[in-house]
Amino acid sequence: MDELTKRILVDFDGVISADVDSAKEVLSRWKEKGIKIIIYTARCRRHEKDETESLLRRWKIPYDELVLNKPEGDVIIDDRALEFKSWTETYRRLKCFVEEPHEYGKIKW
Repeated sequence: MDELTKRILVDFDGVISADVDSAKEVLSRWKEKGIKIIIYTARCRRHEKDETESLLRRWKIPYDELVLNKPEGDVIIDDRALEFKSWTETYRRLKCFVEEPHEYGKIKW
């Protein structure tokens, strides 16, 4: 992967599934800007992968990769995390990241 390609990881359950129409709109805008969309989920069984891919196709959610087996926990502490409240808020907060050149790993909120 090109280090200059911007990547956004998005949780499936509770984020995409929370508001499918808004997720589709925002993720489509990001794809048009050349962002690589990686969807991740704690789902891990083969039938769950198939079900998740089926839902993404039915909802017409654009993505580049689906990653299973997200570790389960009550809290995720990460230096690159952005708390999801709504797609409107997420889009607003990531606008500069999506539209401006950046140095890998140098994102400032």
